[in-house]
Amino acid sequence: MPFLEEIRVSGGGTMARRYSEVRGRKLSLLEAGGEAFVSSKPGAWLFVHVVTRVDKRLLPLTKGRWSMAGPAQNVGLLTTTGARSGQSRITPLQFVADGERVLLVASAGAAPTDPSWAFNLRKHAACSFLYDGVDRRYTAREATGDERSRAWDRVVDWYRGYAIYQTRTARPIPVFILEPSVVTGSNR
Repeated sequence: MPFLEEIRVSGGGTMARRYSEVRGRKLSLLEAGGEAFVSSKPGAWLFVHVVTRVDKRLLPLTKGRWSMAGPAQNVGLLTTTGARSGQSRITPLQFVADGERVLLVASAGAAPTDPSWAFNLRKHAACSFLYDGVDRRYTAREATGDERSRAWDRVVDWYRGYAIYQTRTARPIPVFILEPSVVTGSNR
């Protein structure tokens, strides 16, 4: 609906539907409203503490096709090896595709410390990520320097809430890059 280019928000302001280079289009009204809500403190809390718990069960049942975050959001299921326990750990996460790579942001809704999955990937880089019906194997690494800047710009273009979260925490929010693992011989 072209006449719905702005959404009124509390406090008397408006939120414009922005253009995303990564998506190649303007955000829908639902996406813009969801982005505004989830980037708020109550919305971030709800997403981190409620939506992810539901998604932890919903995503495996739907093979990564359905998430409580909504159909327009990229949400997948990261499986890591626990840094201390060595046990398998599963975490639903929003992601941004970057060719065959996957970008993950360790924001935890602006929590003061990195989420546990970030510690897990730093200790054990091998992981898998389920989305769009396929569980893929990856090798993870934390982005640094110019590569981190480029990755940060890409993820913030996808979801502006990351930039808002960065203003709410003293820690630099890490960005992880998942590179497809090469599967050979008997590993198939």
